[in-house]
Formats: sequence, structure tokens, C-alpha cells
Amino acid sequence: MKWTFKFGRFAGIDVYVHVTFLLLICWVALVHWQQGQSIFAVVAGVGFILAIFLCVVLHEFGHALTARRYGIKTLHKNDGLERAIDLTLAGSQKDFPVVDNGRIEGILTQTDLLKALAARDQHPAVTSAMQKNFIEVDPLEMLETAFAKLKDCKCHTLPVTLNGKLVGLLTMDNLGEYMRIQAALKG
Repeated sequence: MKWTFKFGRFAGIDVYVHVTFLLLICWVALVHWQQGQSIFAVVAGVGFILAIFLCVVLHEFGHALTARRYGIKTLHKNDGLERAIDLTLAGSQKDFPVVDNGRIEGILTQTDLLKALAARDQHPAVTSAMQKNFIEVDPLEMLETAFAKLKDCKCHTLPVTLNGKLVGLLTMDNLGEYMRIQAALKG
């Protein structure tokens, strides 16, 4: 995303800050200076905003560490379909990003896997069955935009990438679960 800079790296997770956050800090400092005419007022106001920022960052770290704990299973472009079968049977993930050096090269969907297995190729490679043309989602995109991409591409899974690196998967199942939970919460 444009206008962001790397704030740091904690627990192996990069933290980025948008330039507008610095503008917010300056604005809060200015408003508190105008109201209190003291450094204490400025420090208190800026400190409060930084405390809220810390809470948000810790909340997001909870998401990131949970995702790391349960993981996204990936395939290497040199893997055979046997590896995809093993991963499918070992968990609940149906579609798999195919990566090389941390960069996503394609998506192997369950449908593609089943078609390749039905073709009975002797030693099928993941690359022969994967989708090479796919749409990516940025983690900062609005949910509505991501949903529109899923709908328009008529696909089940979209890789979520940041600066070309895979950071997650968005599936139609995930969105469906989210919408059902939100509907239930609204009563």
C-alpha cells in the first residue's frame, strides 16, 4: 500500500504504519496544545492515541499469531499431486496456493486436483493442474471489494498478498460463515 512505512518487526511479523497516522498524531498534539497550552496536555493527548494504537496492533497480532498457529498449507511448484492429496486428507483446507521462494505462482483448487487425478497421469505435477491466472486480494481491501472479486472471477479461493508475499487465503466459505455470524448477531 502506498504511503506506508515499516514501523518494525515483532515475532517475525512486519508492522506497517500509514503516513496519515503521523498526521493524526500531529493534529492531536496541536489540538491539545491549543486547549491546554502545556506540554502535559500534549503528552496526555498523544499518549492516549498511542495507547489506542497499541491496543489495535495487539488485537491484529492476535489474528496474525492465530493464523500462524493454524497455518495456511502451501504447495511448492515442484511438488507432485501426492502432496496435495496428503494435505487435503490431513486437514480442512480445500484449495492450496502454489509458491516458489515465498511468491505465489498459482492456485490448486480441489476441483483442479480431482480433474488431474481423474486424468490418471502417471506422475502429475502440481504445476500441470494449478490455475496460473488468478486474482489477488490485498489485506487492506474492504470486504465488499474482496467479495466482488470472488464473485467476478467465479472462483472459490483468492490468495491474500502483501507486497507479493502470501499472507492468507480468502474463500467463499469464509465469507459465508462471516455473513451468517453477522446476521445472527444482528438478530
